Amino acid sequence: MDVQDSSASNWTRLHLLVYRLITGSETSFLEPFEEDHNDACPICQLSKESPTQQIDFLMLRSLLEDITPSELLQPESKLLQSPWGYLKVALAQASHTSMIDTPKPREERKKPPVEKYGSYTNSWTAILGSSSPLGPSSSEYEMEFEDVDEDENEARQSIPENISVHLAIAIIRCVLLCLKQPGQQEEVRARVERIKVQATIAGFDGITFEDDAGMSFYCRQNYGWKLVHPFITMVEAKRAFKCIRKDTHSGSSSPMVSDNVLAQYLAQAVLAWQANPSLLHEGVFLTAVVNTFVQFIYFNFGSDYREYIEATTAEEQLRVVNDPEKDTFVYMARTKWYDLRMSEGRQLTACTLLTRLRQILPKLQATREGAILSPRTHTLESDSDDLMYSDNDFNDGNNSSE
Repeated sequence: MDVQDSSASNWTRLHLLVYRLITGSETSFLEPFEEDHNDACPICQLSKESPTQQIDFLMLRSLLEDITPSELLQPESKLLQSPWGYLKVALAQASHTSMIDTPKPREERKKPPVEKYGSYTNSWTAILGSSSPLGPSSSEYEMEFEDVDEDENEARQSIPENISVHLAIAIIRCVLLCLKQPGQQEEVRARVERIKVQATIAGFDGITFEDDAGMSFYCRQNYGWKLVHPFITMVEAKRAFKCIRKDTHSGSSSPMVSDNVLAQYLAQAVLAWQANPSLLHEGVFLTAVVNTFVQFIYFNFGSDYREYIEATTAEEQLRVVNDPEKDTFVYMARTKWYDLRMSEGRQLTACTLLTRLRQILPKLQATREGAILSPRTHTLESDSDDLMYSDNDFNDGNNSSE
């Protein structure tokens, strides 16, 4: 398959077929984690004690307080003095564009009268599964979203991706600040470094991708802190899309993801999974962010998927695919888009991140207690501030040849 040697940034809808993606519909909570969330979430299941997580509920209640649109228009200096000020600044930056020059007057465009009904079909009503991630709300944002015109929507597209990255880092830090992390020798943190990963697919070496940030696990060493697991979640930010999906019942809006963007999400998952089999053998967790919206995506890989993507000829690939006993698919589960301006959006984000930590952190801690960490260090590329990792950087001493 010739398209398999394309770099990750060039993946398109064709790669969704080549890499055998099966997508699930958007759900209110990430489906593979829903049972654990219902049983052990310290936020939603107040009557149950979580053996692995303790929450500072004063901090959490403060984080979930309503934020009004007018509050996000306040001066940055005032926002920074308020509770969770750095989060509010990030929300304000992701919500509004900065005017550099006074807009030049434009001639009024004459439009022919448009027949409201007739043969016209409202595109919003043709979208399946377009329910709101937050449900009906009396928020001022409903009117704001409904009144967005073409120029305003175009302005939202001009907000750069790094603004959304800053917001993702801010909300991860806020959630972790509400979590009482035990001990002084290990810590889960927001990762601000961009990481490049290199993988071999179908015999092609050097296929790379670069994430935007993440949530990672660190351990204290004599010389400082060692990054043990960089990919508890990866962050991938995009500019606002050309189209917004609108729920006709609630009036709320959310991003509409194109097939090409979905293919780039898949690229990150496949390449990270292939390059880091010991860290990501169970699956890949991705946090997608667009302006103030976040979506959580989980990729799970069939038991024979690695055999498929490592096959170097079309004949080998067909043999694996045509074997009815082999599972060569990637399964993608995803949430609806959560708006971080909304209290419910921040709560669902906190619930999702905490559930992810409940599932992976005990395994990381057990591995750390039973193994000597490798002395390998991460290498910094000379022409970039980004870190380049391979799976060997995180293997324990029992597997290291050094």
